[in-house]
Amino acid sequence: MFRVFNCLTVEHDWRLVLLAVLICFLTSLAAINLFHRARAASGRVQLAWLATAGITTGCGIWATHFIAMLAYEPGIPVAYNVGLTALSLLAAAAVTSIGFAVSLAMPGLWAALVGGVVVGAGVGAMHYTGMWALEVPGRVAWDLPLVMSSVGLGMVFGAAALASAVRSDEIRTTLVAALLLTLAIVSHHFTAMGAVEILPDPTRVIDAFSLSPTALALAIANAAVAVLGMSLAGAFADRRLRQKDAQLTTALNNMAQGLLMFDPQKRLILYNSRYVDMYGLSPHVVKPGCTIEDLLRHHKEVGTLSEDVEQYCATLDAAIAEGKTTSTMESSANGRTIHTVSRPMADGGWVTTHEDVTDRISAQRERDRNRDLLNLIVENVPVTIFVKKASDRRFILVNRACENEWGLSRSEILGRTASDIFPPGAADEINDGDERLLKYSAPLYLDEHAIEMPRKGVRFVTSKRFVVRSTDYANQYLVGVVEDVTERKLSEERLRQAQKMETIGNLTGGLAHDFNNLLT
Repeated sequence: MFRVFNCLTVEHDWRLVLLAVLICFLTSLAAINLFHRARAASGRVQLAWLATAGITTGCGIWATHFIAMLAYEPGIPVAYNVGLTALSLLAAAAVTSIGFAVSLAMPGLWAALVGGVVVGAGVGAMHYTGMWALEVPGRVAWDLPLVMSSVGLGMVFGAAALASAVRSDEIRTTLVAALLLTLAIVSHHFTAMGAVEILPDPTRVIDAFSLSPTALALAIANAAVAVLGMSLAGAFADRRLRQKDAQLTTALNNMAQGLLMFDPQKRLILYNSRYVDMYGLSPHVVKPGCTIEDLLRHHKEVGTLSEDVEQYCATLDAAIAEGKTTSTMESSANGRTIHTVSRPMADGGWVTTHEDVTDRISAQRERDRNRDLLNLIVENVPVTIFVKKASDRRFILVNRACENEWGLSRSEILGRTASDIFPPGAADEINDGDERLLKYSAPLYLDEHAIEMPRKGVRFVTSKRFVVRSTDYANQYLVGVVEDVTERKLSEERLRQAQKMETIGNLTGGLAHDFNNLLT
């Protein structure tokens, strides 16, 4: 530790050290922002953001290292091998890109920790490749324990940085992650520099084609400009994305359905406020990056999921893997009924919609009750009711009274016409009435008249027929209401006969009385 402190205080220019730390923090901040962009994307777009984040981080590590090397004052001339210096930049960009990709390869904290360790390894790869490029008139000796410590510090702080970055993309979390990534780079560099000891050796000379400190400063400036350019490009892209996100969020939050979108790693990448409000969930749990298991456990906590979490996930995983859409109906603790539909996407993720169908089901049940009541009334009303299609005059509905009065079962009536059921004369009469009804569109009322029934002979009926039209006023159905008045007519006839006989009897009695009076 004393060697590290002595290296910082005696062998470095503090002004350049502070500049190196500032450059490191700014590039780390840009890298974490780009990492968040990658985390919110998928497919090729995600790969592009990951590469950009890796290059930005690599340039930041490289610039920090060589600015700090400009601050390094070993007391002897120094230069840098061109090829190895360039290789150190490539190593930093490549390894850190891999680290960022690993952290997004799987859901959960462990992937972020492993990815952070890889990023720390990238810091080490850049540093020691860069130190390999160092050319001095002497030999470089290393303190192995400090070398191991430097690598360990880079990995520990790198893991902490990505573990923080995957939690959320809020400003505070982003700043913490950027600070931890800065610590990973800076702590590694200065611990590693404390492990360096240069032993003068006049037999070693600096290559004429090596980079001088002045040329190195120019290269660093170019790297800084590259980082700035990528940061600005990321900022402009982020601004456009935020505008689109705002529009998308407005649209999503005005949906009647709750919506969730998951990536192939089962992490939430998109949701709307309707989903949160529908179940009364916590926004601290429902946020991009949380897994389906996290959401379902939270549902369990608030009492909106009755099924076992593992079983639910297994069923969903199997359906998504097979490219099948799943549909479930859940009753929540507050008595609401939610219809959930999960549809797979081409990249292996899926979209789930949650629709509160309580009112719809209630309305449907009310319609069913009304329909059943109407059917009950129609079925039990003591007059014949039938419905025919206007297009072909085939019966499509009859009630029980119709069966009784016509002497036919329902199966013998439905799907047939009057010509198929009634005797020719009666069928012609019915068909003529239908023609008049369709032609003039006015209800057709027929007072008491005789008609020959299919199996019950001639009956006396009264009837009323009318047309039901569609919304475009086309004739759709013919409805008939027929009352059999035969018994009433027979009763009236018997009553008339009785009255007639009574009248005749009275008349006969009167005549006999008058005749008797004449005889006397």
